[in-house]
Order: sequence, then structure tokens, then C-alpha cells
Amino acid sequence: MDEILAVGDYGFQQKCVARLRQMRDNGLTLLFVSHSPDTIKSICNRGLFLLGGKTAFCGSAEQAVNLYFNYIREQTNADALIAQKDLQKPVEFQSQVSGALRYGTGHVQIEKAELSDRHGQPTRAFRFGEEVRLHVWYRAHIATTNLSISFVVRDTAGIDLMGTTTFDERVILPSVGKEEQGKVSFSFLNQLRSGSYGVCVSINRVKERDYSDNVLFDQIDSCAAFVIIPDPNRPVHYKFSCPIQIKIGSVAEKEHSLHIANN
Repeated sequence: MDEILAVGDYGFQQKCVARLRQMRDNGLTLLFVSHSPDTIKSICNRGLFLLGGKTAFCGSAEQAVNLYFNYIREQTNADALIAQKDLQKPVEFQSQVSGALRYGTGHVQIEKAELSDRHGQPTRAFRFGEEVRLHVWYRAHIATTNLSISFVVRDTAGIDLMGTTTFDERVILPSVGKEEQGKVSFSFLNQLRSGSYGVCVSINRVKERDYSDNVLFDQIDSCAAFVIIPDPNRPVHYKFSCPIQIKIGSVAEKEHSLHIANN
């Protein structure tokens, strides 16, 4: 199936996805071609990344998509480096941070990523409604400014669920000199359902709001992981919850007001 979900409205696409999953679960072998990374991660067990008509990777769907993005970002970086003379020569990664995949120019590098509770105590397990804090330490190997730190939370299928960047939040990070260090902390209330999650962290240099001058210095996929403990008193049936207001009205009150208006 080649780009089968590129046509039709949203309702049609949802029916297609449900039917594809049903056929897959019943044992059908399906070759699914798409440029939608989340759809590939959601539907496919395995992924094939083709580059120049040749196999660049064949394995898990999540890893195939991640390697595809790695290739795209490397190409984007190469184009950006031509116009930025202080970044002509990449820097080897010196910090040893665990992760599934790491890439970037290395001019500014992540040195550590750690999760903690609201008291600052390292933890990898949270309950619904608890505050989650992510701390990122980094070191610059050049003097630079306009840095942006970002994070993404992914589920076990590799689907991006939530995250943000200091640039998008309009938080201005201080300029750094060569070999200077910095730290950024993010915090959010856990609204995720029970399960396991991974965290991707990256450092970019960007000034333009359309990201036309964006350069990726360092990105580490799955550099941190955590679990959400199920709470029987507050179940979350979907990927995540969001605050919702519920108001109970009276039909009798409405009918009464209409009767007065008619009189």
C-alpha cells in the first residue's frame, strides 16, 4: 500500500488505520509505504529505510524512522554549516551519555539528562498528577549564543506524545563561552496513562522563528526513561489526559425558561 492514507478525510483515514491493524493482527503480511513517521511506527512492526534506491536500514519500525530523521537532520545541518563559518568542522562527542541514537555537529554537547520529582530527588516512576522534572546539563565547545534546549516524550511505539523547546517557549538562554557549562530544567504535571516512556533531548542553535537558520548540535534519543504507575482511583484510558470541565444542567430549567419567554 503506497501512501494509502494520503487521500480521504480524517474519518476515512481513521477507518483505514483501524482496518490495517485488524488485518495485521490476523496474520496478514503488509507492505506499507508512507512518509508519515507516526503512522509507520503505529502500524508497522518492522521498517525499511531506503536511501538512493538501496537499503540503508532494515529492522524495527521505530529505529528505521529515527535513522531516517537522523539522515534528514544531517543533510539540513550540512546546508546550514555552509553559511555559518564558526561551525565548519564538527566536534567529536566527548560526553558519555547513554541513548539509543545520537547525532549532531557536537559544537555544544549534552553531558547528562536526569529525571527527578518535585523535591529534586532522582526517580523513574511517577503517579498521575505528580510533577515530573527533567534536568539537562550541557557544555559548549565553542563560544555561541541563541541556544535552544528541547525534549520529547515518546511511548513504547516511538510515537512523540509531548514536549517543547526553550526557543518555542521564548526562554532566552545565556550566551556561553568555550568550555562553559549550562543547565536547563523542565517540569510538567504527569497526565500520561500507565506504561513506559522514553525521553529524547536535543540542543540547537536557532534565531529565526521559521527555523531557517536552525543547526542541530546534539540529539540523544532515549537518553532517559520512566514509568507511570497505574492508579485505580484515577484511570487514564487514552494516551494522556487533559483537564476537562463537566457541567450538569437541568432540562427542566431550560423548559421552564422557554415557557416564560413564550408567555
